[in-house]
Amino acid sequence: MNLFKKHKEMKLGSGQEKIAEGIAGRILKAQRRIADYLNAISKDWTPYRWKFLLVTLCLSFGSYCIYLLWQAFN
Repeated sequence: MNLFKKHKEMKLGSGQEKIAEGIAGRILKAQRRIADYLNAISKDWTPYRWKFLLVTLCLSFGSYCIYLLWQAFN
């Protein structure tokens, strides 16, 4: 079954390493652009608006989780 067997680490070749770095760089650039955009949108939000957003998201996801639990028992 080999559940507790130590696995050998696989080394990447130089070409694979370059490709992986390129992909990671693109992902990081996209994350930075999205973060900058969201920060620009929300920089003028009041604490009341942040709290409202937090409560709304918590109620939404909490309601959905309760719905899923309810469906599991029916």
